[in-house]
Amino acid sequence: MNKILDKMAYGPTVFLGTVFFLMPFAPEPHIVEKIMIIYNGEGMIAMSWFDIVLHGSAGLIALTKHLRHRELLAQGETAEGDRDAKPQEHSDED
Repeated sequence: MNKILDKMAYGPTVFLGTVFFLMPFAPEPHIVEKIMIIYNGEGMIAMSWFDIVLHGSAGLIALTKHLRHRELLAQGETAEGDRDAKPQEHSDED
């Protein structure tokens, strides 16, 4: 899983994951609406469960990418998807 996360760029992954997690914005996000339905013990149709999986997975991907990014920063490393597009110069002097 870390290999997949490391190949994704941090900014777009977290931004798009958060946006899709909270869509639609008005009158309230689907995920909030569905959580309130579950909390209140109301019945849900299959489409509601699909909404939870769809919006929840986008948020989960954004969260795991953010946590992986923080983990790599703490180790002093960067993920493959977060490196600059420019090739890095290597010196032969060691």
